[in-house]
Amino acid sequence: MKKQHQQHRQNHRSLSLKKRRAFSVIELIITIAVSTVAIGVTVLALARVHHVDTLARASNDLDRTIARLADRLRQDCSTATSVEVTEDGVAKVQIGKDTITYKSEDQGLVRRAALGNKKTFDTFPLPSTIRYGWTVQKRKKRQVLVLSFQPTVAKSSSSLSVHAHSVLAVVGSDIGLASRRSDQ
Repeated sequence: MKKQHQQHRQNHRSLSLKKRRAFSVIELIITIAVSTVAIGVTVLALARVHHVDTLARASNDLDRTIARLADRLRQDCSTATSVEVTEDGVAKVQIGKDTITYKSEDQGLVRRAALGNKKTFDTFPLPSTIRYGWTVQKRKKRQVLVLSFQPTVAKSSSSLSVHAHSVLAVVGSDIGLASRRSDQ
């Protein structure tokens, strides 16, 4: 009896294996559909992560540019004798007979210096969506050149936003006033 039972199990297995040799069309379609959905979700998630990473890099680049601009502006003003802002928004830093200008151009804020026989040119790339302006203030008998960045809000998820930010540079002083940032 035992032998007969084992033979019956073997026959049953061989029959079930013969019946299950291939996948049905429906099983293949379901597998392909599930795989397609999984791949689609993965691609969308990777695209979003890439987009966020790109915005973070652009924001860090903007912060570095503003910091570099602030350092340069403070260096120029520390040796300056006077500053002025023209009607067309050009900041002029006077160092003796020499002049350094900061002017908004297509590529960003451009610094041009003619100090003696040496002429230098430096560009601070700022996105066209960033608004900024110059003012000269009097504080305790000293001139202070102020570069103010207006707060902007990202209109879409692909644009940068900036907080209200001011760079202060005291004329004729090596006092390193820090940038002021106010989150509003």
